[in-house]
Amino acid sequence: MSQTGPWNSHEQTKQITGQIPTPHVKYSAVVKEKQVIFWRKTLANIKSQIKRNRQNEKRRIRNRNFRGAARTAITAAREAFIENDPNTKEAVLKAISTLDSAAQRGVIHPNNASRRKGRLMKRLAAFIAAPPAAEEASKKKKSSSKK
Repeated sequence: MSQTGPWNSHEQTKQITGQIPTPHVKYSAVVKEKQVIFWRKTLANIKSQIKRNRQNEKRRIRNRNFRGAARTAITAAREAFIENDPNTKEAVLKAISTLDSAAQRGVIHPNNASRRKGRLMKRLAAFIAAPPAAEEASKKKKSSSKK
C-alpha cells in the first residue's frame, strides 16, 4: 500500500511562500530592489508569521550594526586610555554619542548605555586629573621601594 503525502513524495513541486528551496543551506539571500536581506530557515507556514520573520531579520541586522558600532567606539576609547592618546576625550565623546544613538533606537537598554557612559566618564575624569606620566613615575617608585 502506497502512502501519499509531502513526507514521502520526493517529486513535490509546490513550494510554500517564504520557504527556502534548499534546506541544507543555512542562509539564503533574497535580492529585492538593490537590497539584500538574509534570513534563516524557518518553519512558518502562516503568511503573517512569514512576514514577521522577515521583519525580525531586517531589525536584527540593523540592530547588529548599531551594537557593533557602539562596541567599536568603546574599544577605541579604551585603547586611547591605554596608549595615553591626546585625542582620548574625542574618542570618549564619540563612544558616548554612539551609545546614546543605540539606546535611543532600542538596540541596547538605556540603563546599559548609561552605565557604560558613566564608566567612561569616570575614567576620563581620572585621566585628566592625574597625567599619565605622573602615574607611571609613582608606579616605578612603588616597585623600587618594595625591592
